[in-house]
Amino acid sequence: MKVVKKELITINQKKASELLGRNFNNRELHPINVKYFVDIIECGEWQGTKANPIQIDVAGNLINGQHRLNAIVQTNAELPVWIFTVEF
Repeated sequence: MKVVKKELITINQKKASELLGRNFNNRELHPINVKYFVDIIECGEWQGTKANPIQIDVAGNLINGQHRLNAIVQTNAELPVWIFTVEF
């Protein structure tokens, strides 16, 4: 896997939902993992710029980050997140 683009963006509920709409080959969503990120967001301890990046492939499909994105949707937060575009 090769990173072809890195972007630090503020992601909101709408953008998170758009990325989740391109979630075709990810592992099963685990509600306990989503709750973990919801709790972090709600208590103000989000460190998205230090966390693993959200990863999409060059076609825009979500590769990594579904639990964090679902937490953003649930909390209606706007948070800084690294998005890496990768190719295989």
